[in-house]
Amino acid sequence: MKRLLTILTLMLIISCNQSINSNSNDQLVFGEQPEEEQVIGPDGEVAELTVFQRARTTIRSKCIACHTNYHIGIESDDEETLISSLEGIGYIVPGDADGSFMLRRLTNYGDIGGMPQAPIQPLTQEEYDDLKEWIDSLQ
Repeated sequence: MKRLLTILTLMLIISCNQSINSNSNDQLVFGEQPEEEQVIGPDGEVAELTVFQRARTTIRSKCIACHTNYHIGIESDDEETLISSLEGIGYIVPGDADGSFMLRRLTNYGDIGGMPQAPIQPLTQEEYDDLKEWIDSLQ
């Protein structure tokens, strides 16, 4: 019993030194936003992002900080995996952005509202439009 208490005490002391949960994406909540994705074309110039890349950048910067680990696949860079994950949990209806729960939950845009929660800033019109365009483009 004494050994168990010692181990638990050590775990508590060690965990108190962490300002963020290093096993998640909490750093996003605490101000470290991911850089906007850039694609370098064959000519060495920055190429225009696809609608998926723009939507994924928004999901990374506005959603993943809280919606991670338990939504398997939402962190994926693979479009099919991301679609499957979001569709599987009922967040998107491919081809029907207006009927997609994810967009309905967005503060200032959706009829349900509430996402993202503070301290993450609400989506800009451009970010919302990117998500809407991406979901509408899916078949």
